[in-house]
Amino acid sequence: MAQGENYSSYNGILEWLNPATKNARLIASDSSKFACELRSTERSAKKELLSLSDCSPYSVDFSGKRFLDSMDGAKSSGDKLKSKCDALCKEWKKFANDYAKSSKGKKESTELDKLLKDMNKLLKKCAACRQQYSVTQEKLKTAINDCSLFVKELEKEADRKRKEKSARKLKGYGAAVVGLGAAVLGRLSDKFSKDRGSMKTMRRCLMQLSDLIASLERSTKDMTRSIENGRRERVKDTTRSKEQENKKLKDTIRSQEQENEKLKEQLRKAGISDD
Repeated sequence: MAQGENYSSYNGILEWLNPATKNARLIASDSSKFACELRSTERSAKKELLSLSDCSPYSVDFSGKRFLDSMDGAKSSGDKLKSKCDALCKEWKKFANDYAKSSKGKKESTELDKLLKDMNKLLKKCAACRQQYSVTQEKLKTAINDCSLFVKELEKEADRKRKEKSARKLKGYGAAVVGLGAAVLGRLSDKFSKDRGSMKTMRRCLMQLSDLIASLERSTKDMTRSIENGRRERVKDTTRSKEQENKKLKDTIRSQEQENEKLKEQLRKAGISDD
């Protein structure tokens, strides 16, 4: 929509509002799915790590706990993002419902003022979502990196256990090993490699969510500018109209005064006093 075009038209604004409202609903839906998947992955990782043997090597234990902490941070941030996106959707729904009930005719300047005030509230909600997205993105990135380090430690320890098992066999001690075996470590490595893949997929979904938020924010800013420019034109038109009315009134008064002067002149010529 061009700046100022249909800025005061009910249907003109509605053409922008309907797809924007769908966008807001999609943002809430996608953020909910993202938070749900992140919580599920975090829960699964925590359950798996808590079941590890107490005699697991320090390097594995340390990197596992670090990953769990960063995963918990990502999950908490994802929940906050969902909450902010829900708030945005709720505010947008209220805005759309209120607008649908407003007058169907041309919007007056007072209505446009309220509309702009409400739209600025929406822009603040968009900014809050965008800011929380940035935090969540960083925390998820940290969790993915920590997961990679954890997988490396698991693979390294599994390889060491395999070599230990082979050495024991060569010495005739049997295959018994202390603590976690290579098979368990290998399974954990595979499991957390899959978790890492899931989180990378989540990160792509998170970027798509960011695009939706940015698109909604951008279109709202564009529409806000359009309404602001249009409102200024409306004020100019109103001022111009009042100036024309005042000029017309002054011309009428001046014309009447001239008529009165002519009448007085005629009376004087006729010898009639105008007292």
